[in-house]
Amino acid sequence: MKNQVILNKDENTAKLIREYFESKGVDTSGYKITYKNTYYGVINGIFSNWSSFYVEDHNAEIIELPIKKEYPKVMWVWGNNKEEAEKEIHVSTWDFAQ
Repeated sequence: MKNQVILNKDENTAKLIREYFESKGVDTSGYKITYKNTYYGVINGIFSNWSSFYVEDHNAEIIELPIKKEYPKVMWVWGNNKEEAEKEIHVSTWDFAQ
């Protein structure tokens, strides 16, 4: 794996960082990703936390976490009763609906 790191911003980011690198086959089990505003990732084949200076010195690529796109599979429409629901007209669009 090439030198890649991700900035840990908070607890939620920490979980996603671990998931990302594990999905790439990296063993992250020896690390608790707890330091905020610290880079975590692989440099020279080693997963660890890295300072910004070390990241720069080793020309590591700073990447953003991939965004999971999740869309609703079903849309429910309702009213007080069936007649009201059938009379109601409302159109919603999603830019990325598939």
